[in-house]
Amino acid sequence: MSLKTEALSQGLQENEYERIVELLGREPNRVELGIFAVMWSEHCSYKSTRIHLQNLPTKGSYVLQGPGENAGVIDLDGRYAVCFKVESHNHPSFIEPFQGAATGVGGILRDIFTMGARPIAVLDSLHFGDATHPRVPHLLKGVVSGISHYGNCMGIPTVNGEIKFDSCYNGNNLVNVMAVGVCRIDEIYTAKAEGIGNIVLYLGSKTGKDGIHGATMASEEFDDESADQRPTVQVGDPFMEKLVMEATLEMIQKKLIVAIQDMGAAGIACSTFEMSSKGECGMKINLDHVPLREENTSAYEIFLSESQERMLAVVHPEQLEEVLGVAKKWGVDCAAIGEIIAQEKVIAYHHGEKVVDLPVAPVSSNAPMYDRPLERREPSSQTFDLSSWENDSIEKIAITLLQSPSFAEKSEIYQQYDYSVGTDTLQGPGADASVMRIKGSEKRLGITLHSLASYCKSDPYKGMQHVVALCVRSLASVGAKAVATTNCLNFGNPEQAWIMSQIQQSIQSLGDACIEFECPITGGNVSLYNQTDQINIHPTPCIGMVGIVEAGTIVPSAFIEDEEDEIFWVGDASHKFSQMYQSLVVREMYQIDDLACPPLSIDKEKDLQTFLLNATEKHLIRSTRPIAQGGLFKALVSLCSTFGCEVSIPDGVPSKPFLFGEYSSGVLLSTSKAMSESLTTFMDQSNLDYFYLGKSGGKKLSILGELSIDLTKLDQYRNNLWETL
Repeated sequence: MSLKTEALSQGLQENEYERIVELLGREPNRVELGIFAVMWSEHCSYKSTRIHLQNLPTKGSYVLQGPGENAGVIDLDGRYAVCFKVESHNHPSFIEPFQGAATGVGGILRDIFTMGARPIAVLDSLHFGDATHPRVPHLLKGVVSGISHYGNCMGIPTVNGEIKFDSCYNGNNLVNVMAVGVCRIDEIYTAKAEGIGNIVLYLGSKTGKDGIHGATMASEEFDDESADQRPTVQVGDPFMEKLVMEATLEMIQKKLIVAIQDMGAAGIACSTFEMSSKGECGMKINLDHVPLREENTSAYEIFLSESQERMLAVVHPEQLEEVLGVAKKWGVDCAAIGEIIAQEKVIAYHHGEKVVDLPVAPVSSNAPMYDRPLERREPSSQTFDLSSWENDSIEKIAITLLQSPSFAEKSEIYQQYDYSVGTDTLQGPGADASVMRIKGSEKRLGITLHSLASYCKSDPYKGMQHVVALCVRSLASVGAKAVATTNCLNFGNPEQAWIMSQIQQSIQSLGDACIEFECPITGGNVSLYNQTDQINIHPTPCIGMVGIVEAGTIVPSAFIEDEEDEIFWVGDASHKFSQMYQSLVVREMYQIDDLACPPLSIDKEKDLQTFLLNATEKHLIRSTRPIAQGGLFKALVSLCSTFGCEVSIPDGVPSKPFLFGEYSSGVLLSTSKAMSESLTTFMDQSNLDYFYLGKSGGKKLSILGELSIDLTKLDQYRNNLWETL
């Protein structure tokens, strides 16, 4: 096989191979070709999206570290910093669900402790195909087991997330994982290699032959032969990662590290070139010193292996012995494998032979960047014909929704996660946002992760606005002011102009919305080519957001915790609930999935955020649920699942759209009878509409004149999914 043919087989385009030859003034050898293939892959280079991502807002009063590092960092309280990021492991999790999901958790955790932060929480956003599809039970169980196994073994709680089902994911499930960590502000570390003569250090598991070209695989669409790609999926060892984490954090706390980066996608190749690029220097590497599982591992395999639980660090020569001592204490392999050089090249030797001699910038920071063609499709403007459900009772619609997969009770999933380990989880799974205690600080941290693919399918721009607004609303519902954002952009094939237009519109909308809500982007991930047999997934941008809960704030619960609480709807009612748009009820009840995206007022959303934060500060709210997919009915079921409720539809309000419509800028909340008058006065002073709905109590979810369901029966309906999977 010629080198050019091999280049094409590894995912490079013909013009890219020609560019490589022109850059080098020669043909690359096989190892160098493999490095270019992974570093210029979509997964590593973002070559289809960099031109759009570079316009995102990244500066803000809380931001300490924006995009470009292993994770974003914000200032919590002047003393402690919060590191956070979301990543995808979509393709590996479809091929090998347990290991794919497990190593997805491991990879994002390394991104956090590489920055010097101890991970305190994991969140996940999972999308699977139709619940009746024969592969879905296997994929779901494997992915959930992989996430729980890795997180539980590491002792890091999985505190929140979402699981959704749609036939567009039959051939491409999505596994997005967000991790959050905390460190002192003076202990933030970066991947900027520097100091000529400093030592390049390998730390962690021995290098094997697993995961080779995993980054390339994650940059391709699937076909009937995708199952044969199992060798490209990495194998994780959470117990080793725990040791690597403790060794890394001890080295950082003792200030023994100059720079550090985990070996994730593209392994040693990515770490050496990216760290050199950030430091505007080079590295000379001796592959003979890399700890190996098998002696016969080739230079090609060493450079491209994606074996897990490995780090690359830069240390001062005079501190090498102390570093080796820390590694030995934790039982972790550690070896000096090279040095920093002034020449901006990565040069590598194997068995005395020079096997790599490549300039840094063309491989990493100057990788190809494409301005792909765009074909904008007009967003849907169709609304639901309200006469279609005239003969369907609210009870019939409610029971259909309760038994739908996306509406199902998710405790069957999160009970597999140890979400309270570490004793810092104040609000855990089952809520729309979680709250974490930060030991040593009076402030607490709100975290959330959301997606709304059906909205983004209807209108990529407006749909993304809804996702950002939902994150802000979810955080405000637990008393947290949203301050920064991370993103995982999951799309189909960017070489199709209409898909590329979805991507461009979503990124533009993300930037615009984050400016409006003052939540800058600190980093993220792009996952493209989520396509199987020419079928693309719906555009599924997944947004993670962090917010700060001020000292003294009593965090509202996500569940009513007492009888006789008074229940209110608060939000924007200017639309008068007169239309039905894209929604869960229309899809599940009538199999309609091509309606217009619901309207959204950013100004009203900001008014709602301000109201929730101020009302929480005044201790006027006891529990709350943001209204999103599933509408008010979904929020009511979630809020009143323990104590039940008796509510009524406000006079003059259309009952079905009010209950099942997904009108944004709305929340369901409760307060005590004693505080009801104060809350009403406060709502009167806001720029929002509100309705008194009723009270909590009893053993039924009751909507007067429309619906009455015993709570036991309610649980049976919502758990129906797990009996069929």
